[in-house]
Amino acid sequence: MANVIVNNIGDLNGALAEANASTTTPFQIQFGSDITGSPTVEVAGTIIQIVGNGHTFDANGGILLLIGPFGGVVDFDNTLAITLGGNEEEVGGQGTVTIAGVISDQTGSVGSLTINPVPIADPVVLSAVNTYTGGTTIESGTLQLTAGATAGSGPITFGSLGVGRFLPTLQIDAPVSGNQMFTNTLVNMMVGDRIDLLGVPFGTAQPVMLTSFALMVQSANGTETFRLQNPATTSFSASSDGGGGTLVTMTPTVGNMTPAVGNIAELNAAILAADSITTPGVYQIVFANDISLGTTALAAINLQPGVVLDISGDGHALDGGGTQPGLFVYAGTVGIDTLAINNMLARGGNGGSGTLGGGGGGAGLGGGLFVGANANVSVEDVTFATDGAAGGNGGDGGPSR
Repeated sequence: MANVIVNNIGDLNGALAEANASTTTPFQIQFGSDITGSPTVEVAGTIIQIVGNGHTFDANGGILLLIGPFGGVVDFDNTLAITLGGNEEEVGGQGTVTIAGVISDQTGSVGSLTINPVPIADPVVLSAVNTYTGGTTIESGTLQLTAGATAGSGPITFGSLGVGRFLPTLQIDAPVSGNQMFTNTLVNMMVGDRIDLLGVPFGTAQPVMLTSFALMVQSANGTETFRLQNPATTSFSASSDGGGGTLVTMTPTVGNMTPAVGNIAELNAAILAADSITTPGVYQIVFANDISLGTTALAAINLQPGVVLDISGDGHALDGGGTQPGLFVYAGTVGIDTLAINNMLARGGNGGSGTLGGGGGGAGLGGGLFVGANANVSVEDVTFATDGAAGGNGGDGGPSR
């Protein structure tokens, strides 16, 4: 096992770079003194253990630690105390980060934490009774609280970066016993956002809205109540989380805050409404039934910066009848789930005619789904059947001589 001792932020950046280049796993980094500063080196494809030896890591209101696109695993042990400054400090990325030490505010500051500041499904695991007060934002992926752990005393905000399988998830491992009130208020939950109650066996749990701002999950062993602030809907479903627990998911409420679309006119109106939004946030379109395009083409999706469009088919189908192209995402971040996209045809225009030669036919782009250069699209439980693309016919070149 490689073992590097660090005494300042420069040492820490150097140790992270050395770990990335090393073939030794796990790579151990030991604090030799308190360190202040924000690391600029991302973890890249390695396993790292960070041992605090009773010292403190103060990220000074910046990045606590990020894992880059090559993945990785980082464990902060329980001998390292972490303090948060007045700005949101970022942790997570494309791998698992576990923090066993206590996270607290800097003296005179209100510290806050941002989980997974990139669209990703990986977890950040907190396993201490943390005391920071500025709140936690789950931009994407999972914030996991092991049994007995807390996310400080501030609100937990569900962010807008995650779409599809990257949607924000709060996982609580502790079992429910008696009647409990969860410490943190849950803010800005959107359709598809989830609470994974690992300690509540599936089959015994039932989510019940007590008021518009209080969700109670009933189980055989007791209840867990969550305070909600600015929820997108007041509808929740319970399903198995695949690990023996219960996954509580916010679902659409037809005719309420997330209206469902039932025909091509309503779908196009909803797309154009999303295109017109300039305030960053998540906009949902939910299918009420199967939709056939008939003779009407779908409106193009062209979102403004910071706007996220989540299209939920809810198990329904979008059918082009063999004549219409499918979804066309010109720009923006879009998530599509539980939708069948069938019988779409993207056909290019025909070339023009001319006495000196006809023009070439236009390209048929997309088929069931076209993703533009300025678009970022994720899909989950989406199927494509009998979709195609074809170029247009060449133009008439006139009579031969």
